[in-house]
Amino acid sequence: MRSALPLALLLMVALAGCGGFMGSAPASTSDSPTPAAVPTDHPLANPPPGLTAGGISDPQTLAAAHRDSLNASSFTIQTHVRWQYANGTEALNVTTRTNVAATHQQWRTITTSHQVPTETAVVQFDEWYNGSHSFQRILVNNTTVRTGGPTFSPNQSVPDRQRSLALVYASARDPTIRTTNGLIQIQTTTPPTRTALTESGVENVTNWTLTATVTDDGRVTEYRVTYTGTVAELQGTRVTGETVVSFVVPAEAGVDRPDWVARNTTATAA
Repeated sequence: MRSALPLALLLMVALAGCGGFMGSAPASTSDSPTPAAVPTDHPLANPPPGLTAGGISDPQTLAAAHRDSLNASSFTIQTHVRWQYANGTEALNVTTRTNVAATHQQWRTITTSHQVPTETAVVQFDEWYNGSHSFQRILVNNTTVRTGGPTFSPNQSVPDRQRSLALVYASARDPTIRTTNGLIQIQTTTPPTRTALTESGVENVTNWTLTATVTDDGRVTEYRVTYTGTVAELQGTRVTGETVVSFVVPAEAGVDRPDWVARNTTATAA
């Protein structure tokens, strides 16, 4: 039986991708694709900026379209990460849900990891940010084992998994562009130089594929990344991974002060 993953690795996966919105990406060096003619009622008849029926014409603009589609709106990011060993046994199963207020100044993130073997523990990482202070707690089998905060952190960036989209779009070579159920799908098997959108802790990545479902205004409703790699924390054991991230507008829940945040702190509820 495999031993349970270290808590440090679970937290690293839980916090992967946290940071600001998309950063800069290198300009595309490929020739601009020539779009094929499409019917006027087709999703690609009026594609999002930076995308044509023939491919990605402007990676920066396409990535920015996703960011802009979330402006002035609350939203929820849900992430599910799974790793499997070569024999099919589950190595990691982590779900993260982040609810972000319309101001993008407050949010709450809850990450739940089902340890493997599953009888070992269920680990939960809970963070609330009210615009000026951050509060955290860690629970194991529903028992709080560690708390943190308030930590003064003004202008903290929204936790997200978007900042690498520009890198992914810029690195895509001959991506497949198709439509399904009235939405656009972009698929690429060319990872960026850095394995953006692949989980922290995974090295020597191969068989990398990203499939993104995009609306006509450029918002990514879901992206799925599959990959194979080794994990140093597992003595270099090779795993097959899948990361599925969805963006829901508006947010599925509010970001009010959780009950577990001490009432006598210096921070005020948002």
